[in-house]
Amino acid sequence: MTVVRECRGPDPPPGWLPRPPRFEVKTPIKYRKTGETQWHEGVTENISGAGVFIRAVDPVPPKTAIEMIFSLFQRSSGQATTQVHCRGYIVREVPLTGAELGLAARITKYRLLRVHTAGK
Repeated sequence: MTVVRECRGPDPPPGWLPRPPRFEVKTPIKYRKTGETQWHEGVTENISGAGVFIRAVDPVPPKTAIEMIFSLFQRSSGQATTQVHCRGYIVREVPLTGAELGLAARITKYRLLRVHTAGK
């Protein structure tokens, strides 16, 4: 068999890495600018190994350092099993519907804390 034509997209730029897969996870999240005391509330839309997309109403400008706290839940019981404490920064702000906006945040550091449930 003779290959007549091979189709291929352009080569990625040097240093390019594929984006980590995103997982649709809708869970309450608290976030604040680093150094502030007041937390703002939102809901995660999706999470990857590199970041999180938050549906919120309180804006945070891009490049702003933030802290985030959210819980991961066991699918079968609906109980929180792990609390995630993150640091990162806002990559972009996206207008959504009404007063809502989307905050895309890069995660630069995180800690996983096991949530202790009664009787365990």
